Amino acid sequence: DVYKRQILVSAGLETTVQSDEGHISASTQAFVADKIGEMGVWYRLAEAAFVGGSLVGIGGHNPYEAARLDCTIIHGPYIENFEQDYASFHDQNAALLVTTPNDLAMAVLSADKDSLQENARTLLENAFQPVQDCANDLITLLSQNEKSAGVA
Repeated sequence: DVYKRQILVSAGLETTVQSDEGHISASTQAFVADKIGEMGVWYRLAEAAFVGGSLVGIGGHNPYEAARLDCTIIHGPYIENFEQDYASFHDQNAALLVTTPNDLAMAVLSADKDSLQENARTLLENAFQPVQDCANDLITLLSQNEKSAGVA
């Protein structure tokens, strides 16, 4: 958590870390939400989020929760765990890679968040459409099977 704070502070952002019992104040510019089970709340409240685990060699965290909740995805270079996923997001201009504290500050403060979020929504809709189609086909088959078996 000290490392997270250092990066944000070096980028010139007034930073609070949740696990340090930090509370958001009027001067808070960056809030590091790092408690398990609460990310959905933060993604819904934020315009953009740095998806963690990607500044150090632990492979990064998945971008889907942030994307599904209309939060602009910003991440570091270490995304081995989700390399193909992030490649898809970048192919659709739906995520931002940052490598320096200054890059992070610029992404948070000046990125075209609306465009990035819309591109992520489109990517997700296209990616999940085959799953939805398969579910619909299964429901249809089950319904037909029930009718032919005389089940009401």
